[in-house]
Amino acid sequence: MTTELDTLKTLNISHVLSITIDSYNHFPTQFTYQQFSLLDSAEADIRSIFEPAFKFINDSKTKGAACLVHCSFGMSRSPSVVLGYLMYTERMSLAEAITLVKVSNDAVSKCSLVIEL
Repeated sequence: MTTELDTLKTLNISHVLSITIDSYNHFPTQFTYQQFSLLDSAEADIRSIFEPAFKFINDSKTKGAACLVHCSFGMSRSPSVVLGYLMYTERMSLAEAITLVKVSNDAVSKCSLVIEL
């Protein structure tokens, strides 16, 4: 999805948050990018990126736009950050946040890093 410029523009994406070891900024003049190099493993400290990631997501919201949060497979790192963001900023319970995120991403039910939230 990160390489489909028209789709990103249609979704009003202004910021792209990548939580991968290797990521490519396909459209550096079109979007604001933030990269966090974090392995997809149970030993990864996902909480260590929460504060700067939440700020980055908020930056897009204050501009009236959206932030794409992605990792390699969209099953653990990116859903964990989105869940944490919803819990922190919207004061949702974990169950409420999972329900909301699952509507968009069925893979969240397999999320191994959710336990850290």
